[in-house]
Amino acid sequence: MLEKMLDKKVIDVTKYSLEKWLQLVFAKPDEDVIYIDYMFPTDKHREKYLKTIQNRSDDEVKALIRKFLIPSGSLGKDEFSLEYLIHCLKNDKDTAKKLLGFEYYKRLLKSLGKKAQPWEGLTWILDLLPHNPRHAINALRAYLIAHIQFLPDDRITGLGDTIAIIRAKFIESPYSVAFLDSIDPYEFEYLVDSLYHKMGYATTMTRRTHDGGMDIIAGKVRPGQKERILIQCRKSKKNISVDKVRSLLGVVSDNKATKGVFVTTANFTPDSKKIAEQTGRLELIALADFQKLMNEYFGAKWQVHLDFLISESIKRQNNPRS
Repeated sequence: MLEKMLDKKVIDVTKYSLEKWLQLVFAKPDEDVIYIDYMFPTDKHREKYLKTIQNRSDDEVKALIRKFLIPSGSLGKDEFSLEYLIHCLKNDKDTAKKLLGFEYYKRLLKSLGKKAQPWEGLTWILDLLPHNPRHAINALRAYLIAHIQFLPDDRITGLGDTIAIIRAKFIESPYSVAFLDSIDPYEFEYLVDSLYHKMGYATTMTRRTHDGGMDIIAGKVRPGQKERILIQCRKSKKNISVDKVRSLLGVVSDNKATKGVFVTTANFTPDSKKIAEQTGRLELIALADFQKLMNEYFGAKWQVHLDFLISESIKRQNNPRS
């Protein structure tokens, strides 16, 4: 493999512009040349791509991600790892036994008989996009934790670039939320309920006429993660004043809850933010924060599924055991 690589022409793409490099990356592969296409060539390329990512189509972004992901197959470093493993099998049985405790080395040994590929690919995470970016990022992080000691440094960088791309395109996405004007306050509550259910909480919506200053009770009962959160939702165009935030704080104290969360389609006044910081028992989620959370847990195009999310929340609240 090394001899074949030495016979190829190397293109220094670090001197290419971003668009010229992308053209090369997406062009039909030339087997006689090699260049960096599994990570951004430089920090400047990365910064410019992430800055312009919202102007790029989902198809282009996913195509670049595909280039950065580890494919099923072999990487350049595998040849040297296999030589070391064979050496240990012949001369150092104890070390060989330790190495074969890792799945990577087991696959590497099986690759000699063509029974397995040294690397199990990661391209399947593309099926999680655009609707489940959080799961895609978690999968990449788990892969890195499991394989970081075996991966070439450039491949580690490439997976880090992939996480940055997913976050920038599918979580930080600033799509318009003007459509929220079309739903009523109760539908907004159901939307917030859907979010907290997706985040792993058991949720109960309070009766509309006697909510006691809270709209949703969200809880976790797992050991080490026990929480009881009181959530107030306010569909508004005006910033939430300090008296409303202070009122929620009183409800939290009276009910001995872990914390209170105020979610709004507007923002909060400076005094509201100040009291939340001082008490440490309140979390204020303004429109921008709410959108980011929805993007993270439902994908950047969750707006398309708005009616479904609301109806599923209604069904879940009416049939808590379903």
